[in-house]
Amino acid sequence: MNEVSALQVRKMLSNLQLIDKTKTQRWLLKEVKKRGFLTLHEPHFSAILNGIYDAKQAPKVLQTCHSVLK
Repeated sequence: MNEVSALQVRKMLSNLQLIDKTKTQRWLLKEVKKRGFLTLHEPHFSAILNGIYDAKQAPKVLQTCHSVLK
């Protein structure tokens, strides 16, 4: 499994928002929660997407985001 960077995920989300304005970071968080990250909260999710937090579950969260945005 290739490692996905926070920058890649943010770019993918930005590109998707150009097509569909309803696809926000909050929408992405809801989709990630549906895929098993039930306890992930907005501030922590935002820190992961901004590249500030990169330990523990961050790589798995970014990989999940990538798969949602594909």
